[in-house]
Formats: sequence, C-alpha cells, structure tokens
Amino acid sequence: MSRSTYASSTSLLAAIGLLGMLAQAPSAEAADSDSLFSFVPSSAAVVVSTDHVTLAKHPHYLDVLRFLVSQGWGSGLEALSSAGLDIARDAKATVSYRTIHGGEGLLFKLDSTEKLRKNAAAARGAAFESGEEDGYPTFSLTKRLGVYELGGGVVLVASASIAKKALGSLKKKKVMSKRRGFSKQAARARGLGAALWGVAYVPSALRKRMTEQGTGDVAGIERVVFGAKGLGPTTMKLQASAESPAAAEAALAAIRSKIDRKILSSTVLKALGVGVLVDQLKLSTKGARLDAAMTLTAPQVGLFSRLAKRLVSAL
Repeated sequence: MSRSTYASSTSLLAAIGLLGMLAQAPSAEAADSDSLFSFVPSSAAVVVSTDHVTLAKHPHYLDVLRFLVSQGWGSGLEALSSAGLDIARDAKATVSYRTIHGGEGLLFKLDSTEKLRKNAAAARGAAFESGEEDGYPTFSLTKRLGVYELGGGVVLVASASIAKKALGSLKKKKVMSKRRGFSKQAARARGLGAALWGVAYVPSALRKRMTEQGTGDVAGIERVVFGAKGLGPTTMKLQASAESPAAAEAALAAIRSKIDRKILSSTVLKALGVGVLVDQLKLSTKGARLDAAMTLTAPQVGLFSRLAKRLVSAL
C-alpha cells in the first residue's frame, strides 16, 4: 500500500496475522476505542483497533512493532515511542487506518499532550513547528508527521496531506462510524477477537486493476474482517466476503497455490520450521465467504515473529 495498494497487500495480511498471533483475551483494564471511529475518514480502506494494554504484556510485542514499521506500518507508533510516550500506559488503545493510496493515520486519546509537545520540541529543535490547522492545535512530531489535537483528548498523528483530508472528512461528518454497514462489520470483527480486530475494504477499482494485471484470483474479495483471542494458545480468525461462491473458491485456490509455490517449496523456510506454522493454518469456504484460522502456542508465536519478514519476502 505504501508503494501501491496491491504491492503491499501481502504485507498487510502478514501484519494482521502477526498482530493477531499476539492478541490475548482483554484484561480488566482493556481500553475502549469505539469513540475513535468518529474521527476516521469514511473513505479509509483498512481500519485496525488495537488494545495495547493487553498486547504489551506479550513478550513479542516489541518484535511486532518493529515488523510493522519495517513493512511501512506503525510509523506513528514508532515516532510516539521515540518521543517518550508509553503507548500502553498513556494511550492504552489506538485506531489506525490506511487510505487506498497508502496514507496512514493513527488515532488515540491522551489526558494531555503537554509532555509529548515538550519532548517533540526538544528533539526537533529549530525545526519544531506549532500552530493550527482548520482551527485544531497542531505541532510537528517528526519531519513528516504531525500531531493534531481534535478535541476531547483525541489525537491524530499523520502526515500533513493525510491530516488535511481527515479534518475535511470530520468537518463534513463523513466518518467511519457513519459509514453504511461499518457497525455490522465491526461487530463481526470484534466477535473474532477483542484485543485486536479490524475491517478491510477492497474497492472495486482495485479489484479491476488486479484483474487487468493478471493477479485477479483474489479480486473477487470485497472486504475482510479479522480478530484474535485466547490465553495461552491464541487463535487468529479472518473472514473474507467475496462477490460470489465461485470467487471465494478462486481466492482459496490462489492462496493455497501461493503457499505451496512460495513458502513450502523454499528449502530455507522449511529448514527454519515454517511447515509447523502452515500446518496450523485452516482454510475453507462457506458460500461466498472465505475463512482462515490459525491457532498457535507461545513457542509457535515466537517462531512466527522470527520468520515474519522472510514470509513476506517469499509472498
């Protein structure tokens, strides 16, 4: 998505998978991100809700964040951590989103941005900027990212271009919480796992382009919901809605073929134990829906985190 939406679609799925492997049952202090969807542009292609209070307890949490950044995701989280913000303690929950063109926005709540502003000013020095954008207080976090205070403690971290579009959508009330069908899809995703869940939409223009480029075996997928749950063994589930039962079957065949050709045929990956992970992946179809599920023990989670970059490269 950062280079082109299709080019990094496998990275997105791998990121979703890796995060899902680390999701546990929500703790008693798990944070609620529902109110943040009122600030996500309705045009967002992917929306992910993450409970960092829960995920931060997992020993591979930092490995996940590093992996996401390496794949073009999580730049906002990295910048906030560098500025001294403890995501799990200070923000508790985040909602991240991606546009169809790859732009990323990160939303969360803070009691006060004073410490963050002070640290950003110290780090940026003479390059630090502070002002307003459409009436919202803003300051620079990095050379590319800014912090936008949206009111009620809600904060957006994004590039200037993404923030401008987000503020425009907010002004016009074209937000995800009002998008037709989103509440239903969000409920489905949350039912799959409360610590981490998300919804991804595949625009018709992208599906058409995939078909034209000869990569249309999964072009029939219209949207995806995913989530993870479980203490000890953790189960990640993904449900992809296709335009027809035939499209779901075509996508299933394409995924199985890619696993065979790109992963299981690799002597290096096989030697590293990838077969153990593939054995845990269960794929099936039910009418026009493609289902994927994977349950991993704690040691297998560690194996997955170590092989994540290699798997993305192979795909």
